[in-house]
Amino acid sequence: MGTGKQYDEEFKKQTIKLAKEIGTKAAAYELCIPKWTLGMWVQKARIGEIDTGAGSRTPRESLTIAQHFQVKQRLLWNTQVHIMNRLPMHSTTRVYLYP
Repeated sequence: MGTGKQYDEEFKKQTIKLAKEIGTKAAAYELCIPKWTLGMWVQKARIGEIDTGAGSRTPRESLTIAQHFQVKQRLLWNTQVHIMNRLPMHSTTRVYLYP
């Protein structure tokens, strides 16, 4: 078993930010904490369980989120078009999605 050391929230936030800048392995080594501990914190920050404050996302993460949002929007649009096309109506009123 481990030592059961407890880290305060501010330490976790700052450590996560450092890990995003220099990498998880390097940050863990520099701060003398287990890699798996820091890895869990980074993972929790990604899914929103740990709030790292405003501006905590890297530009790459922000772009990934924006791309994910665009994909979800397209999927929703396609679903709506599919539903509309299945409704009984005159064939000239059908909605078509152009790529």
